Amino acid sequence: MRSIEARRRTAMRVEIITVGGEILSGLISDTDFAYLSRELTAAGAEVCWHATVRDRVGDLVDAARTAVERADLVIVTGGLGSTPDDITRKAMARVLDKELVLNEKVLEELKERLAHAGRGLPSVMESQALIPRGASVFSNPVGTAPAFAAKCGNVRVWVLPGVPAELEALTQEHLLPEVKKMVGERRSAVALIRTIGLPETSIVKRIGDLAGPGCSISYLPQRSGVDVSISVKGSDHDDAQTRLESYRREIHSRIGDSVYSDGAESLEQVVHGIILAKGLKVAVAESCTGGMLAVMLMSEPGSSAYFDRGVVTYSDRSKMDLLGVPESVIRSNGAVSRQTAEAMARGVREISGADLGVSTTGIAGPEGERPGKPVGLVYIGLAAESGVQVKDFKFFGPRQYVIFRASYAALDMIRRELS
Repeated sequence: MRSIEARRRTAMRVEIITVGGEILSGLISDTDFAYLSRELTAAGAEVCWHATVRDRVGDLVDAARTAVERADLVIVTGGLGSTPDDITRKAMARVLDKELVLNEKVLEELKERLAHAGRGLPSVMESQALIPRGASVFSNPVGTAPAFAAKCGNVRVWVLPGVPAELEALTQEHLLPEVKKMVGERRSAVALIRTIGLPETSIVKRIGDLAGPGCSISYLPQRSGVDVSISVKGSDHDDAQTRLESYRREIHSRIGDSVYSDGAESLEQVVHGIILAKGLKVAVAESCTGGMLAVMLMSEPGSSAYFDRGVVTYSDRSKMDLLGVPESVIRSNGAVSRQTAEAMARGVREISGADLGVSTTGIAGPEGERPGKPVGLVYIGLAAESGVQVKDFKFFGPRQYVIFRASYAALDMIRRELS
């Protein structure tokens, strides 16, 4: 095993092990790894290895022992349920060289949670309270199986449930704070800058030259846009923070208003905060996005203060009946057109009395293409007191991708209008 001094001379290196034969068979995608890798990279860690193993004790023991020989932090996901193929506790107890013991606190929490749901605790679920002796335990705010962490020599080992919602909640609440502390002790500083409206290649062209000795830049494409992670080293932590702030300001100046967040705040959260601060009302009329924009606008607590209504007007007739779009506009220009998007936005604003009316109309695909109107073409309208603006977008990818990208583009139009 590498000495502590050797570890200090490198970035904090991470190995992620995913447990699940269903992933190896191709039945499901390993979204846990993608999520963890993005979050750990943004926090300043370096994800160097990834292994996926079958639900077999021996396979996981071998993979984990290899991981602790080369990584500073090992994260194991999955296999913490109470079915026969959930072997992670047994395997990791062997790797940590600790016996599994019944954690009474965890057992009581399981009983209380199920009692609250009007259920008793099945005896088979008691296995979720088996924890390697001496490990730190972290309650699961979303599910039943807790996470746990322990030291294996000089290496920190975390074991997390594989259900995405559970893993993400535990990562945000417990794992990432520890990782950031570990990274900070290595005389480095990290920032996450979130962008929308520019492709990854354009961002690299604008800021790629900033990367070099002492500063690494990672580009993390998301459905909403591209996240930029900056990691800066310094003579000490304060020096790293000072240098990081200089890089952050320079990136802002080069990317401009495509930056929507300095940190983990999502586009939905940013728009939520802006609308609340302005004290405005918003209404939406959707065609190709089918209600997705409304879901995004009302996803944050307190959205009832500004979200008035959402209308899905998928057919031509519904656009005319519910929004007052003139039949002549649709007949002359088509339902997917700048003119229809404008009429929809104006119509939903007038009918609702909201300050902002937003519309979406387009061709999500895979069918529906016509001359001059390819799959992925979307028009987004925004009606305000000052007038109506319409922008056209051309998105590429499968149907759901177009729907999500169009919804995020509409949110971004609101952000830019109000900012």
